[in-house]
Amino acid sequence: MESIISDLGVYMTSSQYDNLVNIINNVLTGDIENIKLTCSSGNSIVIINENEPNLVYQYFLHERMYKKVFDICLQRIDGFVQMITFYDNYQLLVFERIEPLVNIVDNTCKFNLTNLLNDIFHTLITMKKLNISHNDLTLDNIGYSKIRNRYLIYDFETIKFETKDSNDLYSFLKSINFHNSVNFNICF
Repeated sequence: MESIISDLGVYMTSSQYDNLVNIINNVLTGDIENIKLTCSSGNSIVIINENEPNLVYQYFLHERMYKKVFDICLQRIDGFVQMITFYDNYQLLVFERIEPLVNIVDNTCKFNLTNLLNDIFHTLITMKKLNISHNDLTLDNIGYSKIRNRYLIYDFETIKFETKDSNDLYSFLKSINFHNSVNFNICF
């Protein structure tokens, strides 16, 4: 177990490390062979258990960030990936698992641009009404839910409750342009 955690390259205090080990042993029943750990921001660790194809776990290293994302999830915003359950004692949220758009690597049509724009624009309107800005709305933070048959926003660590200077729409459109220019196979 030590090697899978050390391969993350994330600095953790001994209590954060112990907490992650307890999550793996107690919540995920120690199934280390089927677990993948990732971290991009240094604020949380995403845990994927291949034996649970409809769930993804997110362990927050800092209580403040956990509470912020937890509060956002409680709003159950249509167009956001939904929280299924939580473990306060571990600062762990469990989300519905969706397929990130940037992880789809085959040569078939990746996604339908019209549907993507429609889904995300509707979510942006809802976010504006709630005075929420994602602050990192790129294709890296959008996935597709086969169960809900729609595109969903995830990765809520950068959210702010202020839309005055929001650049979400610009970031989203710029990301589409970038990914389309690097042969991302967007269908029209």
